[in-house]
Amino acid sequence: MEKLHDIEPQSNSDGSFEGSMHYGYDEIMTASQPHLIVMLYREALAALKASAVAIERSDIEARWRASAKATNILAHLYLTLDRERGGDVANNLGRIYTYILRRLPNINLKNDPKPAQEGARLLEPLLNSWEDLDIRISRSGEANN
Repeated sequence: MEKLHDIEPQSNSDGSFEGSMHYGYDEIMTASQPHLIVMLYREALAALKASAVAIERSDIEARWRASAKATNILAHLYLTLDRERGGDVANNLGRIYTYILRRLPNINLKNDPKPAQEGARLLEPLLNSWEDLDIRISRSGEANN
């Protein structure tokens, strides 16, 4: 398992952008919990970057779809935090997700890429941490087999 850096939005055949990493059913259904979180972070980052690209291209529909996707993923991450077991880490993640979620409507209301760019900057180091954890867990599982 290796890290994925420089996540970029995917260009569709019609030239529009869609934030998606295109995970397969089997990959999702067999993924460990940390790997599922890595996939969600990657999707959120791709969607945030796609919304900023859509603003540059004046593509209102793609901007809306990408920002809605990022909002849905971040809301899911927030709602599934295990605050009992996660303690301070979960509470701090909740604060970061809340901050980003409060800023995301400005992408569409003001046609402003800054909330998407800021959200991506906040999520990237968290993605790196989740990727590190995922790799460590994957290696420890391989060592136990």
